[in-house]
Amino acid sequence: MISRPLSKNEINWINQILKQESSLSDSEKIFYQKQINNLKVTEEWDCCEPPCGSVNFNNYQNRSVGFADGEIAYRGKKVMATLFCDPDTNKLTQLEIITD
Repeated sequence: MISRPLSKNEINWINQILKQESSLSDSEKIFYQKQINNLKVTEEWDCCEPPCGSVNFNNYQNRSVGFADGEIAYRGKKVMATLFCDPDTNKLTQLEIITD
């Protein structure tokens, strides 16, 4: 297990996804943005080669629900990404980057 701060790209991706998600109110977006400074990456997914950039955060407890989708720039192309949160606490748990 690793424990590292979020990269500038990961922070930008989270903010881009939240900005694009029309189902979230402004106060909900702020609620999730306020969590960014407390997040640590605890796992980098190795689901493909090269690794896809998807990560788990320190709040991940083996349960998550996707709640926000958006388009981000990743390795020179536009791809879809999804943010996940814990269904009970609404804490951010995962960032999934869909590369194929």
